[in-house]
Amino acid sequence: MTTGRPRSFLVEGHPPWGRRFSSAPGAGVHVMLEGRTTLLPPGGEPVRLDVGDVLLLPRGAGHGLASGPDVPLIDVEHPGQRYVSGPVTIGPDRLSAHGPRSRMLCGTYRLDTSRQAPLLRRLPASVVLETGAGRHPELSAVVALLVRELTQSAPGGPLAVGSLLDLLLVETLRAWFRQHPYENWAAEPSDPLITDALRHLHDYPQRSWTVAELAEAVGLSRAAFARRFTDRVGQPPLAYLTSWRMSMASRLLRDENRVLADIAHSVGYSSSYAFSNAFKRVHGVAPGTYRQNSAIYARPS
Repeated sequence: MTTGRPRSFLVEGHPPWGRRFSSAPGAGVHVMLEGRTTLLPPGGEPVRLDVGDVLLLPRGAGHGLASGPDVPLIDVEHPGQRYVSGPVTIGPDRLSAHGPRSRMLCGTYRLDTSRQAPLLRRLPASVVLETGAGRHPELSAVVALLVRELTQSAPGGPLAVGSLLDLLLVETLRAWFRQHPYENWAAEPSDPLITDALRHLHDYPQRSWTVAELAEAVGLSRAAFARRFTDRVGQPPLAYLTSWRMSMASRLLRDENRVLADIAHSVGYSSSYAFSNAFKRVHGVAPGTYRQNSAIYARPS
């Protein structure tokens, strides 16, 4: 799918600054390491990016990045080097800069568009993932390794950076599909019976489903259904149900001020205790801690 090695570089922005990136035959990624920036998608509303946010452009869509939504954009080209060991500085001279510095890790992947992976075609034009508050620890670990390689001159640096950029793309995709399990399945070949089963799970996540009940609902034997579901979706039916419930629960904890017992019941748990244990196994933190951390990192309206 890739053609040539991926490229990466660190960017330091000193306000006011604004850059317009033209569309490219590949994918691009920006990771906020310090400060904040504003994504300006063509024809879309500005999106603020904070520390820890990862922006993926799976099809190389043109876009703008700036220190603020009203800053004029200057057309730029991607750096020609495959490996840049020092930061690229944009904006006014350091001595005359005002406001906090923004620091980004930027990477590009040249892709063979005639053989583009179905997963990338299923993604939106731009994907933003938040790694703050302990979310997506694997993705955060890859970013930390990339920053280390780009900020110190160690033997084998270019080789390490190329490999880590590939891993960054993989972990970004994994993180997004963990948040959107239905879209993950949707990349697989169409199967009306499995679509039916997913619809049951999505519409009634609070029900105490068994594999036998799901199989009966779609007209398959238990064994045939379990094999077919796992083959199409990539997870056994009840493991998928847990993922779906936790995805719903995390959204409810972030967006709604409902008591824990109510959220637990709405996603299929008879007690707050059972729900809390399940949530902690999946997300690594208790529901209350997750809610508090989400409030800290929430965007202002």
